[in-house]
Amino acid sequence: MAVTNTGRVVGVSLNGQHEPGHVDEMQSSADNCPNLRFRKILQLLVEVEKKSDIFTKYPDVDKQIEVRILSVDTVMRGRGIAKALLDKTRELAMQNGFRLMRVDCTSHFSARAVARLGFECIFSLPYEEYCRDGKQVFHPALPHTQVATYVQRLN
Repeated sequence: MAVTNTGRVVGVSLNGQHEPGHVDEMQSSADNCPNLRFRKILQLLVEVEKKSDIFTKYPDVDKQIEVRILSVDTVMRGRGIAKALLDKTRELAMQNGFRLMRVDCTSHFSARAVARLGFECIFSLPYEEYCRDGKQVFHPALPHTQVATYVQRLN
């Protein structure tokens, strides 16, 4: 978390880890989610997980740290808070033996931000191509046109 000197939370990064073979568990959790709106989001993330195929693209990687949620208070944006949160995530990941850091960006702005920090886009899925039962699931406002997977190797 990023916290002001008065104790106000102004940013948060929620991280997790993945290892090969985790997709079936993700799929089950998504399909059984009781909240329909959240289920749609989870199903999209499962699709991205499958198609980004991290562990095939990076066979030397046996686990990855994943930034699942990165959020900064709107009035505090542009002050380096997201960068500081990602830097801390990277530091902790390296201390724990992770060799790859991943961020799935559902927003044009978050994708632009992680690209500026040296992350490489290895997969993208336009929202207009993500359909269930023949219908487009998400219709975000421009400039948000795709979900994209960004990675950074950790040394």
